[in-house]
Amino acid sequence: MDDDVRAALDQIQDRLDYIEEHIVQMSKFGAQILYAPMGRADHRPTDPGHVPDEVIQLAHAGKRRDAIVKYRELTGADPQAAATVVDGL
Repeated sequence: MDDDVRAALDQIQDRLDYIEEHIVQMSKFGAQILYAPMGRADHRPTDPGHVPDEVIQLAHAGKRRDAIVKYRELTGADPQAAATVVDGL
C-alpha cells in the first residue's frame, strides 16, 4: 500500500478513535447514546468466543452488574445478551 494512502488511513483511524472516545465520555455524563462504539478491528471485543479480561475480573469479583455494564460498553450487546455472557462466567 502506498505511503500516502497508509498515512491518510492512519489519520482517519486516529480521528475515529477520538470521536468514539468522546461518545463514550458523553454517555458517562448522562447523554443517551444510540450508538455503540466499536473501535478498531485490532482491539474490537466482539468475538462471541472472547470475553474481555475487564469483564471477567468484574464477574469474578462478584460485581455482576458492573460486569454487564462493561460488557455492553465494550461490545454493544443488548442487556439480555450481556447478562447471559456474564452469568456464564
